[in-house]
Amino acid sequence: MNKPRWVGYVFAMTLTACAGTQRAPNATTAPVVKMQDKFIELGEITMFEGDDARMKIHADGTTEIGYRSGSSGKIEPGKTFSSDSLPVVFKPGPSITADGTFTHDGKPGVKLDANGTLVVIATNERMNGVTVTADKILIVAPQGSVSFEYKPDGTLQQIGGNKMNDKHLRIEGADTPGKRRAMLAFLSLMLAPHTKSTGPTVESAPASMPAPAP
Repeated sequence: MNKPRWVGYVFAMTLTACAGTQRAPNATTAPVVKMQDKFIELGEITMFEGDDARMKIHADGTTEIGYRSGSSGKIEPGKTFSSDSLPVVFKPGPSITADGTFTHDGKPGVKLDANGTLVVIATNERMNGVTVTADKILIVAPQGSVSFEYKPDGTLQQIGGNKMNDKHLRIEGADTPGKRRAMLAFLSLMLAPHTKSTGPTVESAPASMPAPAP
């Protein structure tokens, strides 16, 4: 099974005490939600890598993640085999609720806070260096920063860091700030730089991303 090339790690809802986190305050400020700008809004939202769908959010809050997988692919004479010839297979991802909580098997794991940070619910620790808004993901590490900015045509523009992929990322169905925030929060969980925790192992970000903090 091949992960999408832009995915830094497979989402682990049971992670604990990640390195590079800090204790979040017990009291959080509720987001100011306008009628036309819900904090998180669910719907049929899809992120594409080139022509291939890779991440989906559904109206009921369930998600899917696409992987290249299969026993055979297209092999052309004189060319090196590429996993791009394998079909995309979708697997269930975490569920997301309207308050920004991601759950797996019914257990809350990570929540997008009102200030755009991600908090590990089990430990109330904040993932340092990751900020999510309705139009942008910003990841900051000691070696530099990289952002993914949502453009009016639905594309995501990478700014900073090494170019991750020749294929453009594009989001369809995110026609409100709340829907964009939902997909960008979902994507940020795949891209955020993490190190091993005291619980399950969480893979670090790919080489093209800024390295995670020690």
